[in-house]
Amino acid sequence: MRSVRVVQNFEYVDEIYQTFKLASKGDLKDATLKLKEMCPPPMHTMLFKQPKDEAQKKRLDRSQMIIQDVPPTMSVAQYTEQLKKKQKTKNALHCKSCGNPMKGHKKITECPKNK
Repeated sequence: MRSVRVVQNFEYVDEIYQTFKLASKGDLKDATLKLKEMCPPPMHTMLFKQPKDEAQKKRLDRSQMIIQDVPPTMSVAQYTEQLKKKQKTKNALHCKSCGNPMKGHKKITECPKNK
């Protein structure tokens, strides 16, 4: 016997036995059917191939679906402005010392790095 923090309780076994004893065969069959419906299919079933006719039918159904046009959340002008701002901030590199753009920075004599 080992030391356990919680005292063991086997009352659930008696409850299961009493339920089984009192239940009719029809009740047990219904319960097993409900449990089978609740359980997902086994993992190996996803490896089975689809029949060719079924796959072709699904493909045809997908190709005949009507695509709904979703309106944009912002206008084209706003979007292009946003892109321009992103490009400017992304491409414009500045010197850490003086803050001038790095393009043509060698010619700037005021920067402490060029002295």
